[in-house]
Amino acid sequence: MPYISEEKREVLDPVIENLLQTFRGLQSDDPSDNTQANMNYVISRLLDRMYTSNYQEFNNALGMLLATALEYYRRVVAPYENQKCHDEGDVLIMLTDNDKFKCDKCGEFVSPHSILEGRAIHCLVTPESHWTTETYETLCEGCYERVYM
Repeated sequence: MPYISEEKREVLDPVIENLLQTFRGLQSDDPSDNTQANMNYVISRLLDRMYTSNYQEFNNALGMLLATALEYYRRVVAPYENQKCHDEGDVLIMLTDNDKFKCDKCGEFVSPHSILEGRAIHCLVTPESHWTTETYETLCEGCYERVYM
């Protein structure tokens, strides 16, 4: 969880800014732009220096990396993908001529393929989406009305 106190942020943010300036300098000197390799190197070195050689520490490091990746996906990547899905159209929509998957209010189609792992979702995943044993229910992304399938 990256949500640390303001006091800690005040200590860490200047270090991060220095690191960013270093990365930018490396980018301007390197026509192949090895940004990902440089980031991987820094993260690997930090892990090597911060976590000792025992299973619990390795497990802690992996857990932190996974949590970081998941939080980055949740806060940065997913909203970007959701916006693109909304702007460009869902790639998973099938059977759009079937009125069963059409919102009665606005006519927006809800993808039958969005029913994954017992949850009903449309292009944008919403906390309101849920599943019941009798029917699937989701929110239409066109008008946010409930759609039952």
